[in-house]
Amino acid sequence: MLHVRRFGTGPPLLALHGFTLSGEQFAALAEPLQREILAPDLPGHGQSADAPTDVDRTVSAAIGIAEVEPIPPPILGYSQGARVAILACLEQRSAFSSLITISGTAGIDVEQDRRNRITQDDALAARIELFGIERF
Repeated sequence: MLHVRRFGTGPPLLALHGFTLSGEQFAALAEPLQREILAPDLPGHGQSADAPTDVDRTVSAAIGIAEVEPIPPPILGYSQGARVAILACLEQRSAFSSLITISGTAGIDVEQDRRNRITQDDALAARIELFGIERF
């Protein structure tokens, strides 16, 4: 279960944050957009720090948040949240009215580039575990 932050009033917008952030990053959007921002803390972040961090459960949680709304909300994802938003739309398109991504992609097309990125990400994860997220 993810902790969901809610900001503002109006039609809902589901907003997914980036790595090392939390749903709090979207608080300032509520007033100018005149929307209620539904901003979960993704697994391993904020008040969902202890939630399981596997992709399938994260995507399912995002879909579940959207599906309780009376009408499908747009889903916005920033960076890591963009990847989750894309996967959620691919999994359950009818749960969302639209998809908005910021600094996110559907993935790396070239196999060697993808392997290189995995190696780099694994090294980064090891450094974060060694030195802590605050220092990162």
